[in-house]
This record gives sequence, C-alpha cells and structure tokens, in this order.
Amino acid sequence: MRISSKIDRGSETFRQNHAFHLGLVQKMEALAADVALGGGAETQAKLRKQGKLPARERIEKLKVSIATRPGNDFRRRYGGFPNG
Repeated sequence: MRISSKIDRGSETFRQNHAFHLGLVQKMEALAADVALGGGAETQAKLRKQGKLPARERIEKLKVSIATRPGNDFRRRYGGFPNG
C-alpha cells in the first residue's frame, strides 16, 4: 500500500526546502561529533592535565568495573548494558 501525497518533489520549493534541511542535518552531525569528543581537544587536554578523565571514559570504566565484579549477572540477566 502506498501513501498518496500532493508534494511535488520536482518543484523549486521542494528543492530549496530539501537543501535547507540537509544543511541543518550537517550542522547537527557536526555538533554531535563535537559532543562525542567531550568538549573538543582543548577540553580533553585540560582534563587530562588535571589528572581527570572525560565523562565518557569514566562511564566506560564504571561499566567495566561493574561487569567484572564477582556475582554481578547484570549482562547475563539483561543481555548487556543499557545504551551500549
């Protein structure tokens, strides 16, 4: 079954909207990449100079610590860690 639409994908308005929204997606992906870096290279260096780990690394170490704790069957019971 196909859903009908009155949108003209060949129209200039459609092309302009499509290009605009693709630009927004690219901006969002760039921002997401910055977030994944934990604030960028400068912030990472500053944290490490202070003897600290970025949040994502701290969480990963915590997950490993919990997973390897004797008697912890979280992964067996739930099929892994939530979100990762």
